[in-house]
Amino acid sequence: MPSCFSFKVVVPSSVKVAGYLGFALRGMIYDIIRRRRPLLSHTLHEAKRIAPFSVSPYLSYPDLKIVFRSIKAGSVGIIRVAALSEEFSRIMVDEVVANSELELRLHGVRLETLELMVEEFRYSRLMEQAQPITSFKVNFLTPTFFRRSLKPDCCHGCPINRKTCPLIHGAQRRKMRYICYPDPYLMFRSLARLWRAFSPIKFNYAKYVDWLRKGGIVVSGIPKLKTVKVYEHPTTPKWSVGFIGTVHFNLPEDTYDEEMAKITHALLNFAKYSNVGGNRTAAFGTIDFTVKNTTETPNTPT
Repeated sequence: MPSCFSFKVVVPSSVKVAGYLGFALRGMIYDIIRRRRPLLSHTLHEAKRIAPFSVSPYLSYPDLKIVFRSIKAGSVGIIRVAALSEEFSRIMVDEVVANSELELRLHGVRLETLELMVEEFRYSRLMEQAQPITSFKVNFLTPTFFRRSLKPDCCHGCPINRKTCPLIHGAQRRKMRYICYPDPYLMFRSLARLWRAFSPIKFNYAKYVDWLRKGGIVVSGIPKLKTVKVYEHPTTPKWSVGFIGTVHFNLPEDTYDEEMAKITHALLNFAKYSNVGGNRTAAFGTIDFTVKNTTETPNTPT
């Protein structure tokens, strides 16, 4: 079943982070798999489909600056790999957990593995335990961004089939806009897509997305948010921009739907494993959240 694999490690000597740490962690996971199954590693890296895993760093640092600069000798942290599908979970067990010669290297420094923790999670349990929430707070712990396609929406009443429409399936389909702010529609639509891709527990995706489009979830406060620019490598021009910080969300009364609210709560719990937004496999979009209200009477933003 889907699982989280958490490597508790200690850094024996200082590591200068060449670019954003998350890219190095993703490379480390690919390297582990490549040693045993090179073809699989290539397939995962080159596949043009939703990635079945995410990576998150949890290091013992006083603030997030260490994520972008360096890691001191003696630092202890957890590198978490969440396998969202049973197939990738089996790969992690067979090629990582069962590998007696497992070696984690970060920028040439061999990390000392103190402990390996495995946590299983069930999509059915996430949905069963979901509550009709009305407001919540999200802490975006690592850089987060979303992608929005520039392909046009279907014209109402158009006789052309979507599958043959040249506007939707032509060159515009590949054009994307990168969104660097906490848009609730983009955030929860992408989470719903991830859930639909890997969960055997289904819900009405079209109805949920339509509810989001009508303003089912709104931003009610941004007490602390900043944008950061991170590089994949200091000698290449590859970079990403993301936001980190705290955002408050609310489910307005005039669009409130208890079923949709429960789905939202399930997706938030899922997001703790999957991450949110783009570059999830490179430790982008790591979050935690706090439910502020689950009463039967929803709040209205003030």
